[in-house]
Amino acid sequence: MNKLFTLFFLFITSIVLMAKEVPALKAPVMDQPDIISWGVEKKLNYILKKFKKDTDIQLQVFIVSSLDGEPIENYSIKVTDEWKLGSETGDKGALLLIALNDRKMRIEVGHGLEGDITDADAGRIIQSMVPYFRGQQFESGIVVALKQIALLTGHDLSETAIVKTKKVKTKSNSVFLTIFIIMYILILIFGRGRRRGSYWYIGGASSRSSSSSGFSSGGGWSGGGGSFGGGGASGSW
Repeated sequence: MNKLFTLFFLFITSIVLMAKEVPALKAPVMDQPDIISWGVEKKLNYILKKFKKDTDIQLQVFIVSSLDGEPIENYSIKVTDEWKLGSETGDKGALLLIALNDRKMRIEVGHGLEGDITDADAGRIIQSMVPYFRGQQFESGIVVALKQIALLTGHDLSETAIVKTKKVKTKSNSVFLTIFIIMYILILIFGRGRRRGSYWYIGGASSRSSSSSGFSSGGGWSGGGGSFGGGGASGSW
C-alpha cells in the first residue's frame, strides 16, 4: 500500500511540475514567439483596447511557442481562470490561443458570449485560419479570426481602424507634407545623438530599442472577473 501511495504521489508531482505556467496579463496581444510584426501588434493592441471600451467585450490573443505537452483545452482554461477575461457581470470574453510549435489553436468562449459564439461557430473560425497558418501568414489568419469573432457578437472590429484612416485622409496634403518634412529634419538632427538600436515612428515622440521585446500601448489591461466553462473549439494546421 505504501509503495502504491508513493508511486501515486510521484505521478501527481510530475504532472504538477510539467504543468505550463500562465504569464501575467499585460496586453490584448501576448506574442511570446514574436510571430507578429511590431506594427501589426501595435495596431491590434490599440483596436482591441478600444473594442473593449466601446462594447465591454474583451478579446485576447495569446501565442506560445509550445504547450510543453499539456493539452490545449486544459491550458486555455487555466489561462482564462487566471486572466478572468471580460467583466464579472457580463462574462463577455474570448481567448484565441495559438501554440506555434505544436501547430494547434483554440478559441475559448466566456459564458456571456456562448449564445453568440457557439462551439460550431468557433470551429468554423478555426478552420478559416488553417490556410493562412499553413502558408505562414499568421498575422492574416489572426486578423481574420478576430473579425469573425467580433461580427458574431454584433460588432465590426475594423470600424476603429477605418475611422482613424478617414480622419488622416481628410487632412490637407500640403499641410501633411510640411509636417512630414519638419519631422524628417528633426529626426535627422536629433536622431544622431540617440543611442544605436533605436528608432522613431511618426505620430509621436517615441522610440523603441532593438533589444526591446513586446509593446506597451499605454493604459492598463486586465481581466474584469469573467468566467469560462469550456465552450469553444480547437484545431490544428
